[in-house]
Amino acid sequence: MATSPFRHRGVRVVVDTVETAEFDMQIYDIAPEIVDTIGRALVSLPQSTEDRAVGNFLIREIAGFDVVFIIGREDTTVVITIGRIRPPDPANSTELLLKSAGIAAIFRGATGF
Repeated sequence: MATSPFRHRGVRVVVDTVETAEFDMQIYDIAPEIVDTIGRALVSLPQSTEDRAVGNFLIREIAGFDVVFIIGREDTTVVITIGRIRPPDPANSTELLLKSAGIAAIFRGATGF
């Protein structure tokens, strides 16, 4: 009898936020329902062909906001960590923000890398 190639099945996906994302929610007055929509969208589809990548960071427009996140693993759980949530701005794109503002520091404390 062949053994299964799977180590774990049904790995749980969760969403965390860093403080900066929490501040964004307040600054942009993002309703709790919208925040829940963002979380559910990420849990149901952790990676999408629509994601825009800047290094290890992913950006996805969800519910009218650019959501910047990374995907990691903690034991048997996939952890999506949101670092920023901001309205799309063609004059100052989120991609440019990531490249110029050193957003890596935002995630460093939360993720340890």
